Amino acid sequence: MFGSVVLEVASGLVLSFLLFSIILTSLREGVEGVLKSRARMLEATIGELLDEAPDKRAQALQAFFDHPVIAPLFQGAYAPASLLTSRLPSYIRAHDFARATHDLYQKGAITSQQLGAIVGLASTATGGQSDAVIASLENWYDSAMERLSGRYQRYTRLLLFVMALMAAAAGNINAIHIADALASNQQMRENLAALTPEVQKSLMQADSAGHISGQLKAVHLPVGWSDNPFGDPGAQPDLKGWAYLLGGWVVTALAGMLGAPFWFDVLNKFMNFRSTSKPGATAGQSG
Repeated sequence: MFGSVVLEVASGLVLSFLLFSIILTSLREGVEGVLKSRARMLEATIGELLDEAPDKRAQALQAFFDHPVIAPLFQGAYAPASLLTSRLPSYIRAHDFARATHDLYQKGAITSQQLGAIVGLASTATGGQSDAVIASLENWYDSAMERLSGRYQRYTRLLLFVMALMAAAAGNINAIHIADALASNQQMRENLAALTPEVQKSLMQADSAGHISGQLKAVHLPVGWSDNPFGDPGAQPDLKGWAYLLGGWVVTALAGMLGAPFWFDVLNKFMNFRSTSKPGATAGQSG
């Protein structure tokens, strides 16, 4: 019996985390559409590559993004990336970067010392073969993109945690509160167990988050601000109550950061485990 309760409580938490992760993904995409963080970080990295002197980067970037190889990658004339108005690409192929940079350097439009050093070394080693110089510039760009990818991932994780924590607080999605309610309410556990297959099907629909949310509301999970946010009825907003509240939000935020694919996979494993551990299935095999 105890094992069944633990499994049902865990399944309910997984369902809650799955929905929260889906909502968080949509929210993250919307925020990225406003912040243009990937495009801005790419532009800044290219500026550092094209010229070490900050006062000359604007001119080098203008020449780079106006180049015929790069200009078709975005709409309109070049303008420094900014919130809301940036049209710059969030990804540029290494070969396109190398071709444009090599051409601009040969024409004297970019006079970066580090760019000149790389072109000079490649030219000396290969007798000035254009393809070899471009390949060297591609490797240089790829190394910079690896560093950019690391910075972007760290930035994304931090931003995602802040967003997840704010979303958990706004919706009062408290993992501790949900677990307590499931552990003490058998009917809620049974309703969730019956609902799980429907939730799995709903994930294939376009508005999966909204559909799942409507289904979970019918189970009356303790989310939102209608219930006492500090735990048990009559609980006061003291230090213990705030620790309960904030701790539950942090757990929810960290769980949401794992992503919907992770929780969907966990949900499937729970369903498979429950189907293979039913007493009826075992009895049927022994007969």
